[in-house]
Amino acid sequence: MLTCKLDLEKVKCSLKEINNYVERKNYNRVKRHSIYPKTQSQPILPSVKDIQQKIIRKPQEENKQILVIKGHKEVKNTEPEINGAIILPSTLEKFLKTIKKTSTTTRKVPEIPVDQINTQIKDIESHYSPETLNNKPPFNISLGGKSAFDIIKGMSKDCFRLTESPDKKIIWSLGLVYELLGEEFNPDSSTAKSRVQDFLNFCIESPNISEFLMDVSKSFDFSDNNVDAVEEYIKGKEDLLAPQIYTQVSQLCGLMMVSLREAVVYAGLIKGKSPVWRIYSRLQYKKAVMENRV
Repeated sequence: MLTCKLDLEKVKCSLKEINNYVERKNYNRVKRHSIYPKTQSQPILPSVKDIQQKIIRKPQEENKQILVIKGHKEVKNTEPEINGAIILPSTLEKFLKTIKKTSTTTRKVPEIPVDQINTQIKDIESHYSPETLNNKPPFNISLGGKSAFDIIKGMSKDCFRLTESPDKKIIWSLGLVYELLGEEFNPDSSTAKSRVQDFLNFCIESPNISEFLMDVSKSFDFSDNNVDAVEEYIKGKEDLLAPQIYTQVSQLCGLMMVSLREAVVYAGLIKGKSPVWRIYSRLQYKKAVMENRV
């Protein structure tokens, strides 16, 4: 029994020595084969010459401005671009640029007394609700006006060219287009014929005459100042607003007058035809003018 105990003690001592030996070996191996990488050598910096050779220069074509050739001169293009593509202005945009807007701060004093204006205002307010009087829909061409534009679209280009001595009704009727756009138009001036022909030329130039005329109608100025000017323009000539007047004069003018008359009605300048909210608005404006509030 004693011998067995001694042998067991020897075995334990031997195992302990073996463990110590293994631990020493593992420790030395870690030191010899470290997990940390060796220090890398510093990269060689490029020379100034190398850097200059590697500079990426943008193609000169990207920095060049697009040029428009006119005759023998090179003129810088001023048209807007999207991704390098030139966006040409529409026929409507080019036409509207020719409109010489009348800028005036003077107000025409109404010819009717203020008491009469107040009576008309109260009469309207007693028959219509505030919602009706404050509802101001935008101007829209009727189906009849659109049909007239479609007929104009199919007319020959000769119909858009004035004769040497055009009828005065033609000049007056098409001059109403300029008045509604905000330009003061005098049908008796020396430039009246050329201005009307300018408008007709834009009609010819337009890819779609019907759409062009629709867009022109949407550009009408119905501000109180301009409505005053239109009112003065048609004063005493209300009979010329009837399309049938032009049957024997100009089919084009007769068709154009369908939409032009609608614009005048919308402006509140034809009694019995204009919307009540517009008449009410005009009365309020005239009252303010007489009281020097605008």
